[in-house]
Amino acid sequence: MKTRTLFLALIAVLLGVWFFASKSDHSAAAIARPNDPWVFRSVLDKQPRMITFALNEHMWASYSTDSCSLYKIWSGSTDFTGAVYNMRHGPQPMSV
Repeated sequence: MKTRTLFLALIAVLLGVWFFASKSDHSAAAIARPNDPWVFRSVLDKQPRMITFALNEHMWASYSTDSCSLYKIWSGSTDFTGAVYNMRHGPQPMSV
Protein backbone atom coordinates (compact mmCIF):
# COMPACT_ATOMS: atom_id res chain seq x y z
CA MET A 1 0.00 0.00 0.00
CA LYS A 2 2.82 2.42 0.92
CA THR A 3 4.74 1.62 -2.28
CA ARG A 4 1.67 2.27 -4.40
CA THR A 5 1.07 5.64 -2.70
CA LEU A 6 4.70 6.68 -3.26
CA PHE A 7 4.49 5.59 -6.90
CA LEU A 8 1.30 7.62 -7.48
CA ALA A 9 2.86 10.63 -5.74
CA LEU A 10 5.93 10.34 -7.98
CA ILE A 11 3.74 10.16 -11.10
CA ALA A 12 1.80 13.24 -9.93
CA VAL A 13 5.02 15.20 -9.35
CA LEU A 14 6.43 14.21 -12.74
CA LEU A 15 3.18 15.21 -14.48
CA GLY A 16 3.28 18.56 -12.64
CA VAL A 17 6.88 19.19 -13.72
CA TRP A 18 6.04 18.26 -17.31
CA PHE A 19 2.97 20.54 -17.29
CA PHE A 20 4.80 23.60 -15.96
CA ALA A 21 7.84 22.99 -18.18
CA SER A 22 5.63 22.92 -21.27
CA LYS A 23 4.11 26.28 -20.28
CA SER A 24 7.46 28.12 -20.27
CA ASP A 25 8.21 30.58 -23.06
CA HIS A 26 10.79 29.06 -25.45
CA SER A 27 11.02 32.11 -27.74
CA ALA A 28 13.93 33.49 -25.69
CA ALA A 29 15.92 30.34 -26.50
CA ALA A 30 15.79 31.03 -30.25
CA ILE A 31 19.08 32.66 -31.21
CA ALA A 32 19.53 34.43 -34.51
CA ARG A 33 22.51 32.88 -36.30
CA PRO A 34 24.62 34.86 -38.79
CA ASN A 35 24.79 32.08 -41.37
CA ASP A 36 22.66 29.06 -42.19
CA PRO A 37 24.17 26.58 -41.45
CA TRP A 38 26.28 28.32 -38.83
CA VAL A 39 28.54 25.28 -38.33
CA PHE A 40 29.73 23.20 -41.27
CA ARG A 41 32.55 20.90 -42.36
CA SER A 42 34.48 21.71 -45.51
CA VAL A 43 37.87 22.35 -47.06
CA LEU A 44 39.01 25.82 -45.94
CA ASP A 45 42.10 27.62 -47.25
CA LYS A 46 43.12 24.37 -48.98
CA GLN A 47 43.11 22.57 -45.61
CA PRO A 48 40.87 19.46 -45.65
CA ARG A 49 38.46 18.38 -42.91
CA MET A 50 37.87 21.76 -41.27
CA ILE A 51 34.87 22.65 -39.12
CA THR A 52 33.92 26.31 -39.55
CA PHE A 53 31.80 28.31 -37.11
CA ALA A 54 29.99 31.57 -37.92
CA LEU A 55 30.22 33.24 -34.50
CA ASN A 56 28.56 36.46 -35.65
CA GLU A 57 28.23 38.40 -38.92
CA HIS A 58 31.92 39.35 -39.03
CA MET A 59 33.64 36.78 -36.76
CA TRP A 60 34.51 33.25 -37.85
CA ALA A 61 36.47 30.38 -36.32
CA SER A 62 37.79 27.19 -37.84
CA TYR A 63 38.80 23.92 -36.18
CA SER A 64 41.04 21.28 -37.73
CA THR A 65 39.73 17.75 -37.26
CA ASP A 66 43.09 16.32 -38.40
CA SER A 67 45.15 17.93 -35.65
CA CYS A 68 42.23 18.37 -33.20
CA SER A 69 43.12 22.01 -32.69
CA LEU A 70 41.95 25.51 -33.45
CA TYR A 71 43.08 26.43 -36.96
CA LYS A 72 42.10 30.06 -37.28
CA ILE A 73 39.86 32.84 -35.95
CA TRP A 74 39.25 35.78 -38.26
CA SER A 75 37.20 38.90 -38.64
CA GLY A 76 35.59 39.22 -42.04
CA SER A 77 33.73 36.58 -43.98
CA THR A 78 34.04 33.29 -45.82
CA ASP A 79 34.08 33.10 -49.60
CA PHE A 80 31.71 30.24 -50.39
CA THR A 81 32.96 28.90 -53.72
CA GLY A 82 32.99 25.31 -54.87
CA ALA A 83 30.70 22.62 -56.18
CA VAL A 84 28.56 22.47 -53.05
CA TYR A 85 27.98 26.23 -52.87
CA ASN A 86 27.81 27.58 -56.44
CA MET A 87 28.29 24.56 -58.77
CA ARG A 88 31.83 25.63 -59.73
CA HIS A 89 34.21 22.68 -59.64
CA GLY A 90 37.76 23.26 -58.48
CA PRO A 91 37.67 26.24 -56.07
CA GLN A 92 37.16 25.65 -52.35
CA PRO A 93 35.95 28.01 -49.57
CA MET A 94 38.51 30.58 -48.44
CA SER A 95 38.60 32.83 -45.39
CA VAL A 96 38.45 36.52 -46.31
